[in-house]
Amino acid sequence: MTPEGRKDLADFLLAEYIYRIDFIRGSIFVMALLPLLYGVSTWIFGMDLWSGSEVYETALALPGAPQSWGSMFVAIGVSLVFCSFKRHLCILRVAALAGAVIMGMFMITFSVEYYWRRNESAIPPALAWMIFSLMFFNLWRYATKMRALEKVHSGDPDEHSSDP
Repeated sequence: MTPEGRKDLADFLLAEYIYRIDFIRGSIFVMALLPLLYGVSTWIFGMDLWSGSEVYETALALPGAPQSWGSMFVAIGVSLVFCSFKRHLCILRVAALAGAVIMGMFMITFSVEYYWRRNESAIPPALAWMIFSLMFFNLWRYATKMRALEKVHSGDPDEHSSDP
């Protein structure tokens, strides 16, 4: 490869890297909207948001529900919005894992609602929350791997593990 070809390739790879980082940050922002808007909705509408359907009975067993769920969602959403503008992998890891766990808990509450009460209307939200949970888990994986990659390339001899 000629020096010009190498420079062209380097320029292309840099442009591609910048585009991918922009795409990832935009995706994080869009993902943040789900917990943020859902959490704010639980604050504004409270019990009215969930009282119209019996599928929420299991989720309402949490003390202070639905606002307690909403507070957790808002904290996750705000953290992710912050991470979409600032590169802070530690906060991103915590918020993404918390989102995966909370959304997974929602999936479990809807699954329990179906299993114990044979309420078929709990199946679609259980599936939706499962997919959201997996998306947030995947974001956690991304942040974890990026953090490990940064540690490897930072020159820190104690941090050469692929799993931090």
